[in-house]
Amino acid sequence: MALIALKLYAIRQPSREDTAKDWSDVFALAKAHSLSLDHEEFSTIVLKHGRESAIERIREAVSGGD
Repeated sequence: MALIALKLYAIRQPSREDTAKDWSDVFALAKAHSLSLDHEEFSTIVLKHGRESAIERIREAVSGGD
């Protein structure tokens, strides 16, 4: 979960130009560990380090929107 937190933090940095790889890593890590937003620890980390916009982005990806 720490790596996901770091990726989400990096995505939010203004100097980070290309976040596509970071998002790809977040999705791959979540999938590899069978995490979903229903998992309390995962959703807490996403909200803390990625904020509400990350929750929305993950919801879109899970529903096939990304």
